[in-house]
Amino acid sequence: MSKLHERSSLKNGIVEITLKNWPEFVEFCDHYFANDMGMYFRGQGDSSWGLNTTLDRYTKTLDHRPTGTYDWLLKSFSKSIMGKTNTPKDFHTHEDEIWALGQHNGLATPFLDWTSAAYVALFFAFEDAVASTTGYRTVFGIHMFINHKMDEFNNGKDRENEFKFIDIITDHNPRLVSQSGIFTKQPINFDFEKWVQTYWKSVSDRPVMFKIHIPDSERPRILKNLRLMNINHATIYPDLHGAAKATMAELQLISHKASMMNTKQLTEHADYEL
Repeated sequence: MSKLHERSSLKNGIVEITLKNWPEFVEFCDHYFANDMGMYFRGQGDSSWGLNTTLDRYTKTLDHRPTGTYDWLLKSFSKSIMGKTNTPKDFHTHEDEIWALGQHNGLATPFLDWTSAAYVALFFAFEDAVASTTGYRTVFGIHMFINHKMDEFNNGKDRENEFKFIDIITDHNPRLVSQSGIFTKQPINFDFEKWVQTYWKSVSDRPVMFKIHIPDSERPRILKNLRLMNINHATIYPDLHGAAKATMAELQLISHKASMMNTKQLTEHADYEL
């Protein structure tokens, strides 16, 4: 595997590597993931971001009691979606389905989105044109066999303090299907990486989590190649929102292509077809 293995580090169950370009990502995935059917991936637009949920942004003001903000949010959202979806509204018995629907519609939740497709995760890392603060974006990978440690962690805990995988089987959330999606549900203000480091302390021969950093500068190249794989806004977001984002992404790619042309080339390719 060329020099990539030498450049990566494995400490406390976490493999971390900084890649140079798109071909190196392809090579890394081929080596580590092509024959492993037990991985989930998550793309993030800035390498400085941790694995924090949207609900974590409100940790300073949240009421952490079981009957506090957590239940209030579920109850309030359940009422607000009445008449708008076929998802069951009883938040006591259908909590995960309601959180999942909220997750894909702007609600602050204790969920994190993951996908079984590494290249879909790469798309999520690079879909936003806003540059990262570090110059790098990150694809996380986590092995599903951590679920046995999750069971240990959850023993004796209330539902709002559980850490687990959530695999929703539903016809009411088409994005889950398009994105090969699954969730992790985690307690408020939970440190996912620290949890892995604690349970796999001193493990240096068995990767549990991957942190793959890719430079911002590769964004146009990555999006063009993902488009050849039929991974784009229109396929990832199968709705009007996705259609608009897909068109805007095309505009950005056309603009990037035009910026690379000289005056003569611009005249010859005035329609800017990709």
